[in-house]
Amino acid sequence: MAKIRLKTSLVPATPPAGYAVLYADETGRLRVVDDAGNDDILLTSGGGFAPLASPVFSGAVTVPPGSAAAPGVVFPGASATGWFQPSADLLAAAAGGTERWRVSTSAVTLGGAPGAESFRATAVANAVNRLQVAGAAAGADVVLSVQGADTNRNLIIATGGGGNIQIGSNVDSGANPSRKLQVLAGSNTQAAVCLQAIGNTAVSYAAFDWIASNGAALGAIYHEADVAYPMSMASSAAIALKTGGGAVGGGTEQVRVAHTASAVNQVQLTGAAAGAAPALSAIGSDLDIDLALSGKGNGVPKAPTAAAGTSSTQIATTAFVHSALRETFRNIVINGCCRVSHRASKSLSNSWQYAQIDLMACKADGTVSAGTIGQASGVTSLSVGGYAAQVQAATLGSGGAVWFRHRIEARDAVRLKDGAATLSMRVYHDVGSAIDWTLTVNTPTAPDTFAAVSLIATGTASIANDSNADLGLAIADMGDCSAGIEIVVKADCGAVTGKSFTLADLQLEAGTVKTPFEGRQIALEQRLVARFLQTVSIGVAKANSASNLQAAFDHRGMRVSPAYEATAALSFTDCTSGDFSQSTPDVSTVHEQNADGGRVSCGFFSGLTSGTTMMALTSGGAVLASAEL
Repeated sequence: MAKIRLKTSLVPATPPAGYAVLYADETGRLRVVDDAGNDDILLTSGGGFAPLASPVFSGAVTVPPGSAAAPGVVFPGASATGWFQPSADLLAAAAGGTERWRVSTSAVTLGGAPGAESFRATAVANAVNRLQVAGAAAGADVVLSVQGADTNRNLIIATGGGGNIQIGSNVDSGANPSRKLQVLAGSNTQAAVCLQAIGNTAVSYAAFDWIASNGAALGAIYHEADVAYPMSMASSAAIALKTGGGAVGGGTEQVRVAHTASAVNQVQLTGAAAGAAPALSAIGSDLDIDLALSGKGNGVPKAPTAAAGTSSTQIATTAFVHSALRETFRNIVINGCCRVSHRASKSLSNSWQYAQIDLMACKADGTVSAGTIGQASGVTSLSVGGYAAQVQAATLGSGGAVWFRHRIEARDAVRLKDGAATLSMRVYHDVGSAIDWTLTVNTPTAPDTFAAVSLIATGTASIANDSNADLGLAIADMGDCSAGIEIVVKADCGAVTGKSFTLADLQLEAGTVKTPFEGRQIALEQRLVARFLQTVSIGVAKANSASNLQAAFDHRGMRVSPAYEATAALSFTDCTSGDFSQSTPDVSTVHEQNADGGRVSCGFFSGLTSGTTMMALTSGGAVLASAEL
């Protein structure tokens, strides 16, 4: 303990070690000098010691820095609660030996030491806006708001890393609060951002997929249980979906869900996996429910019409009905199946001639030594119906070629005017090597008159020997083909001996896609052929002389007035004296005719009695009426 000396000198000298000098200076202040030469004021001339209650100091008061366990400034009876200084420029407060508050030059922290704090307010240089928390009296709400100099400022709430933002009730009650609103991100959802409500037994999500930097889209509504999740209105108002809006309530309404009181049936939208079609369907408690589609006022539901033949379940719009009718008769070639035949086979020549296949003419190039124009049957590997047009056992000289031709009248051809079309067929040959087959499509310069034609399209393909092959021609634009269409097929074989050439499943249809051959029923095909070729019905005949008679023919519904030909010698009977046959097939002079009938003279008989009424016999030949193009 230091010893005290009392001195009367105004400025005492530094006392020896272990001593302190107490003296009064010239102003009446009590001072002390220690053995280190420190000269301090103890009491002013104005009055004694600092009071225990409410002392006032005019200078700095220095206390020890202390620690959280032993603060430098404490209060009576609480030595571990008070203020302390962790280091320079820091001030902290401890309660019960644990730091709960700290202020530094950069932040204020609450609840624990930095790194373990519950709240941190970070200093921002030149800040003019702030976060304000306002309490409330009973019955009012607590407010968390943005305050400051700026008029409009956002309140940004951000998470750490992939954390979530949760807004709920009882959040101070433990680890499992009753959440009213949760904004999620990451592994908890199947969307980038999600609103989540958590109940006692189920978790529900209203998910929003973030799709652009300036907006979000409603991506999914998810419920943990396998039941429908409601989006409901408290009143009977409709639910409207809008797009294109920036402000609240903005945008343009695109979809509306109207209210129906006590509804028990609903509309369901169902997605689909790859290769399947999404569905719009009716569901509900009733057993059988229609799905009604209606337009506003006089408006009608509309749907795209798929290409003909692509589906059996298309909506029957007017366009589809038209398409379906075209689909039923999409092949405008009549007798492309090669099944309908009224004539016998004929010998091949260098001139076009109709033979065994109705409406199909054939000819050859080069010197023709042999060959028959006929009909092949049983060729199911080649054709759908097992029939084909065939030039058999052709023997041709240099420059040999076999030709097939089919013509389509103007009334059918107009269906393809100014549109795309596809020509297809099946062909076969046994020349011994590959040969070129050329397809040509023409149109006449006058309706149904093919003396002069204009080219529409042509194409050539090499067809292998002894191979049933598909042959086709895609036509981008048929142009004005409304005067008629001519299809010509040429097999450029050169000189050959005893070779055959076969054509089947001839089809010309609208569009750019080849569809399977349209095999019409034989009865229908025969009726279509009858417009161009039919066996006439002989109504009555009367002998003009011993060698000649006149016969009246009936051939209803032909394209135009036909030409007549006898397939063999005709036979008649007078039902009294006997039967009479021609020595040579003959239908000579046409006295009158139209598309439905005619009257002609038939010669080369003998023994007829002039004026006798005659009847035709089925044992003889037949008369064909041909309006083929």
